Amino acid sequence: MVKERQDLTTDAQKLLERSQEIATQLNDDNRLARALHQRARLQERLGRWSEAKDLYHHTLTLRERIRDTVGIATTLHQLGNVFFNQAEHDMAINSYERAIILERQLEDEQGLAASLMQMA
Repeated sequence: MVKERQDLTTDAQKLLERSQEIATQLNDDNRLARALHQRARLQERLGRWSEAKDLYHHTLTLRERIRDTVGIATTLHQLGNVFFNQAEHDMAINSYERAIILERQLEDEQGLAASLMQMA
């Protein structure tokens, strides 16, 4: 069971890395941000907090550059989760608060509910 899951994780990592390579070659910051975000989520699920945090920061930089407000809010929320799991509570609160501001602007009730729940 563990080996099976590990093999699937390795396959997922390879596919996401290839997606990142292609997006980089195409100079497609939107696709690159999406690939990085998914790689970060995988690292987060594996408990590799430092790697997840680095990937989310890179994703956030790209999404800010292309002005992807929805993506920024999503990445800030996920980054808050990583900070929370690393007991960096002030940083987690800051990330959630920034996400909440954007979610209110976007009238994203689902995102807002999720970020408020995490802040509780």
